[in-house]
Amino acid sequence: CVVSGAYGSLAGRTAGVVAPLYRATFLVSGSPTAGGPLNGQIVFATNDPAEGQVTVDVTGFSNAPVLASNPTAVNFGNVVQGWTTEARAFELRNTGFGELTISSLSFEVGSSSQIRFAEVPTLPIKISPDDPPVIVSVFMEASVLGTQNATILVGTDGIAGHLGQGGIGRLTASGVVVACEVGCPLANGKPKC
Repeated sequence: CVVSGAYGSLAGRTAGVVAPLYRATFLVSGSPTAGGPLNGQIVFATNDPAEGQVTVDVTGFSNAPVLASNPTAVNFGNVVQGWTTEARAFELRNTGFGELTISSLSFEVGSSSQIRFAEVPTLPIKISPDDPPVIVSVFMEASVLGTQNATILVGTDGIAGHLGQGGIGRLTASGVVVACEVGCPLANGKPKC
């Protein structure tokens, strides 16, 4: 018996005997390296003089969802101390094969507490490749002067993609909290914050 194709290969399996008018069941499993449709063949060598070998086509589908986001980072720029920004959105999509489950959204330890979630979907949520994006938005509430950075961790059942290793995607948000004098929107104006 020889199995080959997108499933991998199994060669030289132990011979077996199937009595006349009987049947045998074979379990075929695989470890695909990519998502999507899979095709292969199983070739049985026989002692039948009329059919020295029998070829059976094997098909399947590999679920390999991939988390993608547009954008992958947001920058609030300079934000005057005491102000709150408008929310900025991440559009999460599945660019792989099969359903993607988003199971968690959280901030990585060490992220600025001044960057917060504005909109988060009810979790878990499943996304097919043809579904509209899932929106996750964040805002910045500027209270302490200085650069503020946050990493948003997106827990999924996806395989590795450009957002990180399989299982966890990473998005970033940043901004700089500035004093009223620095952030005054009018040139030569007197700040009143």
